[in-house]
Amino acid sequence: MILSLIINIKRAEYANPPWQETDHGRLLAASALTLPPTALRAEEDAANGKQEEAPTAPIVVDAEGIREQADGPVIGGFATQSATATKTGTPIIETPQSISVISSQRMTEAGDQSIGQALRYSTGITTENRGAVVTRYDMFTLRGFQILRTYLDGMELQYDGWYASPQIDPAMVERVEILKGPASVLYGNTPPGGLINQVSKRPLAISSGEITHRQ
Repeated sequence: MILSLIINIKRAEYANPPWQETDHGRLLAASALTLPPTALRAEEDAANGKQEEAPTAPIVVDAEGIREQADGPVIGGFATQSATATKTGTPIIETPQSISVISSQRMTEAGDQSIGQALRYSTGITTENRGAVVTRYDMFTLRGFQILRTYLDGMELQYDGWYASPQIDPAMVERVEILKGPASVLYGNTPPGGLINQVSKRPLAISSGEITHRQ
């Protein structure tokens, strides 16, 4: 009889411990009843022997990729960099001049055999003034002014007369840039209609070659 009475008292104390009668005890009891589902799930997984998966690091994607250089190949369908108008690599959208760029890929796809043929579809310029069959020299009319001098990498090619102008093969050119308007005076004695600047190809990190067949 005495033993059963003691057991009932202990059970009552365990069901209602004395520390719950205090404010701190009530707060602890309430917090235990309001555990978030994630914490309860973590406790259940730990009790069942499941290991919590480590959080994976976020994947960062570089949207810029390879940036175009003013003296390098054109990336994409349109050029975004040029050095003809400012003599420094500058985004075309930030250059307050009219610039047209023809890439080497476009000249290859069109089968152009001269710079004059490459400039046929550019605005503001008339090419092949001596006829389309004349490919021995390049002569242009840019915004009404005759252009007899061309540039290679920003340097004027040697010119001694009408039929003594040097000609650069399109296979050696990475891009052809047309600077239109009086901003061409940046290069000195140049007609105000503009100028033609050819950017030569740069050596690659790996060996490469090209064979062209012309008829």
